[in-house]
Amino acid sequence: MPAKESEDFLRIKAMRKKFRIDYDNTPRALSAAGALQQARFLREEIDEFVEAKYVVDQYDAILDLIVFAMGTIETMGLPFREGFNAVMDANMTKQRGDKGRGTDFDLVKPTSWIGPETALQEIIDGTYNSHGSKLLPEQEVVSVKKNDEDKAPIALLPIEVLLDVAKVMSHGANKYGKDNWRREPMLPNQHRRTLSSALRHLLAYVGGEDIDPESGLPHLDHAITQLMFLKYYIDKGLGDDFR
Repeated sequence: MPAKESEDFLRIKAMRKKFRIDYDNTPRALSAAGALQQARFLREEIDEFVEAKYVVDQYDAILDLIVFAMGTIETMGLPFREGFNAVMDANMTKQRGDKGRGTDFDLVKPTSWIGPETALQEIIDGTYNSHGSKLLPEQEVVSVKKNDEDKAPIALLPIEVLLDVAKVMSHGANKYGKDNWRREPMLPNQHRRTLSSALRHLLAYVGGEDIDPESGLPHLDHAITQLMFLKYYIDKGLGDDFR
């Protein structure tokens, strides 16, 4: 028997219905554009959380993040409580340990660990049936199957480093303006200027200085940020390749 839906999720659904952005149909995978739009909403709240200086602002950002996360589930036509229970049941069978990040505050999957994917698929299938829709043969249900072998393993990224880079981004946004680094047209010799900045921070670190005196942030985080900019310019074909 399906779990009774969370009151919090029902409030999210009511809010979305009020503003006519609700979705009440069979489960669906969002398109690349739709997923990117939801990711932007979520990322804005993460940025606000990172940039917040006071408890109330961090509190507000995290609660808004939950609202947008639940809204994304509603947008996909899926229930919240059942899926949440399935994921938490799987999480509760993990063990506390170190994933190699130098802390034992991680949750590690034991050898016999069983993930929540099967339970989540059953929830998806059941949601299809509740709408009176005919279930597609298994091989055709590509929109709701988890098939991420060819996707970038985002979960493998070191979140602590990313958060530190975000602090550098926040410092730059306050100093130069938000997204100033990718505004077009590019400045003359933008590739060379960006690489030079990265090298200056690296040389300062090699010379024994850990913290940039101007920003109060680590030189290594500045260097990573500048190299990230350079990679973005190269991938987007922006600026001039000075080599």
